[in-house]
Amino acid sequence: MAYHEAFWAVVGAASPVIALASIVSVSDMMNHAFEWSRYRRDRPRRAVRELTERSALGMLTKFSIITQTTNLVLQALALLFALLSLAAAVNMIPRWIAIVIEVLGLTRLAIGALATYRVKITQRLIRDLMDG
Repeated sequence: MAYHEAFWAVVGAASPVIALASIVSVSDMMNHAFEWSRYRRDRPRRAVRELTERSALGMLTKFSIITQTTNLVLQALALLFALLSLAAAVNMIPRWIAIVIEVLGLTRLAIGALATYRVKITQRLIRDLMDG
C-alpha cells in the first residue's frame, strides 16, 4: 500500500476538529445534567423520579457522555497515527482504519447531538408537567 502524505494530513486536521466537537457535546450534556439535578432537588422527589425514569433521561445522558468520550479517545488515536505516519513517511495503520475512525466519529457526533436534543425536550416537557 502506497504512502499518501495528503491523506494523513487530512486525518491529522480532521481529528482535532471532531474531538473538539465531542468535548463541546459532553460539556453541553453535563450542563443539562447539572441543571436537571438542581431542578429535581427543588421538587417532590417521587413525582420527578417517576417521570425521569419513564423518560430514560439518565440512560440517555450517560449514553451521550460515554459515546462522546470514546469518540474523543478514537480521535486522539487517529491523530496519533496520522502524526506518526507523517513523521515516518509510511502508513502506520491501513488507511481504511483511519477512514472508519473518522466516519464513526462523525456518526457518534450526530448520535450525541440527537441524544442531547432528546434530553432537552424531555426535560422541558417534565418541567411543564410539574410546574403547570
